[in-house]
Amino acid sequence: MKKIFILCVVAVFTTLGYAKSKSIEITSGSGKILLDHSKTATFSFNYDSCYVGEISKGILKDGALPLEEYLIARGEDSKKEWAQTQEFVYERFFKNWNVMNRKRTLLVPESENSNYKIIFYVTALDLGDNLAAYFGVTHKTGAASLIGKIEVIDTATNEILTSYKVNQFKGEGFLSEASRMWSVYMLFLGDFTRLNMKSK
Repeated sequence: MKKIFILCVVAVFTTLGYAKSKSIEITSGSGKILLDHSKTATFSFNYDSCYVGEISKGILKDGALPLEEYLIARGEDSKKEWAQTQEFVYERFFKNWNVMNRKRTLLVPESENSNYKIIFYVTALDLGDNLAAYFGVTHKTGAASLIGKIEVIDTATNEILTSYKVNQFKGEGFLSEASRMWSVYMLFLGDFTRLNMKSK
């Protein structure tokens, strides 16, 4: 796990220089609000309207299931495994956000007062494939990918300050679901940070 962690951190900082310009787009407002080092924010992933299935060329294919139904179909231990994966991903996402943004808006726990709430609404999720990742010919084969939107909300007024569209975003083809989820969110973090730094 430590090796995976190091590889993903390297991938993130590489992404800062070579991020795809259209992987995330600002649809309203400005990313500059997250460059203020005097501000703090909370961050959450929202899967309430998420469908799980195969994503190809930015489109979720037929046969996708709502997350809750998908977990039920996977078996009785799937909810526990999902919760553990999310805890694993979020803990490292939180820490690495603050490493990469130490001179900009920092994340704080949801139990603390903050200036902003950042919510990532994941609307489509492809969790990738162990077998494809194992036999893959590229580092992206079998990787997880996602589609969604992000809102930055003023906690004092509940006003949406900035909105983002997240197009199909693909991680690395690791051999476990937790590592693939970690990878896609860390690579997303690199692009998101870069986009905000260049925002007008």
